[in-house]
Amino acid sequence: LQLQPTPPDSDAPAPLVCMVPDSLPREPGYSAFWAQWSPAALEQALADRPGDLPIVSLLGEYVAHAFRLPDFGVLIFLRDARIGVLSSALQQALVPLTQRLADALRAAVREAALRQQTHRLEDALRQARDQAESAHLAKSRFIASVTHEIRTPMNGILGLTACVLDADLTAPLRRQVEQIHSSADTLLDVVNDVLDLGQIDAGRMPIEQIPFSLSVMVAELLESLAVRA
Repeated sequence: LQLQPTPPDSDAPAPLVCMVPDSLPREPGYSAFWAQWSPAALEQALADRPGDLPIVSLLGEYVAHAFRLPDFGVLIFLRDARIGVLSSALQQALVPLTQRLADALRAAVREAALRQQTHRLEDALRQARDQAESAHLAKSRFIASVTHEIRTPMNGILGLTACVLDADLTAPLRRQVEQIHSSADTLLDVVNDVLDLGQIDAGRMPIEQIPFSLSVMVAELLESLAVRA
């Protein structure tokens, strides 16, 4: 039995924390033993025993030997009364083993606590990962939705300016409409680039080879900036 230390400001007996084996509370000898002892009284009596010898209780058909497990709790050894009490030599021989047993039990309790903490951390990491994936999916959906909403009116602007360019325009007006068409086309490319970033982030970005003229691209870029300059 592992006995939890009694809080300094409490008069309640130290509660029992765990029992091994689980069937121990159902043993008649065990019930009879705790009818005679409270956990706090037993802990104090064992601490006062010379040489850490056990407390022996005759319980009708059973004999209970209660050994002190230093800094842990109590080892209760039930024996048939017909067999009798453990000899003094055997009791003294078992005393050194109680320290090793207490050390092993404390290590087992710490290991169980660390295992529970590890499980909690794994659950927290799993939850954080799921939240991050959900946020990433929401961001990708938002980018796709916004870019598609922008592309629709931009295509309309490009179509209308193309129709205007087919009309009979003066040279200055045609130049201005061509700049509007080029700026709209550039903005549409930016929107497409934003959509491509979402595809890159999702690992679905196709790579295309498209021929272009560097001189024409530079000229269009300078032309779009000439008005602001």
